[in-house]
Amino acid sequence: MYDTWKSLLHYKFHDPSLFIKALTHGSYILSEIPRCYKHLECLGDIVLDYVVTTHLYFKYSRLIVRLITYLRSTFVNNE
Repeated sequence: MYDTWKSLLHYKFHDPSLFIKALTHGSYILSEIPRCYKHLECLGDIVLDYVVTTHLYFKYSRLIVRLITYLRSTFVNNE
């Protein structure tokens, strides 16, 4: 699976195991793929929050902080 994605994306991942974990559905059971998705979920949330916050801050720097915070929470909310 990894080799197929690597050739399609023309990108070599530094840690292929993270790539495989990120794309493996939670219901799939295989001994060599750990089932700890919480760490990846947490890291993804942090990165998304950072990227959105940075974009809003530099694009709309004249907005009040409360509005930037509201926009950020609206954009990253997954419910």
